[in-house]
Amino acid sequence: QKPETTKKYPHVVQVLTIFLLLGVGYSKGLELRNHLVQVETGGGKSIILGLLTTFFVLIGGKVNCACFSAYLSQRDKKDFEDFWVLLGMNYGVGRECDITYSTLKNLVNIVLNEHGDLRDLAKRHLLSEKKISTRGPKKAFR
Repeated sequence: QKPETTKKYPHVVQVLTIFLLLGVGYSKGLELRNHLVQVETGGGKSIILGLLTTFFVLIGGKVNCACFSAYLSQRDKKDFEDFWVLLGMNYGVGRECDITYSTLKNLVNIVLNEHGDLRDLAKRHLLSEKKISTRGPKKAFR
């Protein structure tokens, strides 16, 4: 038996928001700039982020999409998983993934620990430094 699929179409406001964020209509080529948009509750932020995530991966990027809520983040990821699989995109957690959906707290940990466990790196650095004298000029940390 063939599984049912649900077709979703973005609303006009969602499409206009995506165009605004991509600079469509007021910049030449793909000149991305920083933008901030406000989308009200029920306005389709999940669809906007999912489509923008897909677009950025299609042009060769890697995307970290974060939300304060683990539930909302996982729900939004689940809504786009089939679409990303169809396009051959990797999603999940890890460097090999094109798309990572997580909480803001997890995203901060991912970024801070990108080159190894930050706590361990700091501990090793501090333990390897010579004792800092309390007299005279302070030693600069690198």
